[in-house]
Amino acid sequence: MLVCMTGTIILLTPALGKTRVLGALGFLPLFLSTTPELEPGSFKLHMLDVGQGLAVVVETQGHALLYDAGIKYPSGFDSGSAIVLPFLRQKRISHLDAVVASHDNLDHSGGLKSVLAEHPTAKRYASAAFYPLSEPCRAGMEWQWEGVNFTFLHPMPDNRKSDNNDSCVLKVESGFGSALLTGDIEHESEQNMLQNAYNKIKDTDVLLMPHHGSKTSSTTAFIDAVKPQLAIVSAGFLNRFKHPHEKILARYAAENIPILNTADSGWIGIDFCREGIRATPWRTIYKRYWLALNDINSGIIPKEVKFQPHTRN
Repeated sequence: MLVCMTGTIILLTPALGKTRVLGALGFLPLFLSTTPELEPGSFKLHMLDVGQGLAVVVETQGHALLYDAGIKYPSGFDSGSAIVLPFLRQKRISHLDAVVASHDNLDHSGGLKSVLAEHPTAKRYASAAFYPLSEPCRAGMEWQWEGVNFTFLHPMPDNRKSDNNDSCVLKVESGFGSALLTGDIEHESEQNMLQNAYNKIKDTDVLLMPHHGSKTSSTTAFIDAVKPQLAIVSAGFLNRFKHPHEKILARYAAENIPILNTADSGWIGIDFCREGIRATPWRTIYKRYWLALNDINSGIIPKEVKFQPHTRN
């Protein structure tokens, strides 16, 4: 920016005559800037603000995954074209390697058609393979990108439905931390994972609050097993479902687990890197007077959440 400003001053100085055109060279750095590259094992998790729905982007050093694509309304508006795709372009993510549709519900799968129209080669996973040309997500399926492990922990292979409790549950993990993406699972599926995947879910650093914080999810036993250091929830502002439920928020608060909610914070970006785990809500970056900054200053919305990953045995 300093070089650019200097070039601008030169261009606007008549006393320099024709030589002032050399000031245009000051704009070259604008075309040379690049996004810092992630190192192997590090990854970024972006939970987009799609209102009452869900869309999460996971970036590794050379790959990108989309978990759900937000909602679609009868009017034709869908989060895929209006929110997800613009975000991917802004982040210079030109290619999605995988797209996961957690389950067949419009607040999660409504934007998929728009996203896949622009990223047709992405590998598709879906609960019960309800989405065209998709592979059913099943517990035990796994792969690795640049030292970051991706593992489906639910549903079990014998499940053939596509409701909330059959949501694809995906764990993302490396030596720099872990995150558990839970879709809309409820009590039944949480109990199932406690029985069949306890060692996989325990001591996870970041937990996507199941079912937007519905009172039918986030059992005490599940929270105690996961032991998240941060809970994140995607919910619409003043949504009619009253997600996340006060009773559920109290459960996390009782365990001193900080919570970030897109309804308050907007986009939530989480970095898993060598220095530790850092979660940043958009409203603490994009400060504007109409965004009720007193919520940030008073601590209702944390400015930033930093912590070290759980110690691995």
